[in-house]
Amino acid sequence: MTKVHLLVYVENMFEKIDLTKFIKKCLSIRELNSSELAGRLGITRQNLGNKYKRNDMKISDLEHIASVLDCRLQIDFIDNHTGLPLTKKEN
Repeated sequence: MTKVHLLVYVENMFEKIDLTKFIKKCLSIRELNSSELAGRLGITRQNLGNKYKRNDMKISDLEHIASVLDCRLQIDFIDNHTGLPLTKKEN
């Protein structure tokens, strides 16, 4: 399984963030906890805890979590030279 590293766009900068911390932050914003997330995902709390420990998830896991959080998952490629999303339109 390939590890997914999350880059969060913060005011014209990209910041590498721990995937588990990011999910927990999103849960906090939605006023949910990990037990509730596990239940909504149809997995055990222990299974979710194992995913957190490994700090890697499949894209399908992230899509499911986004759905539970009433969000959509957005993925992009970041150009190493410009630091911008590859899909960003040039002005």
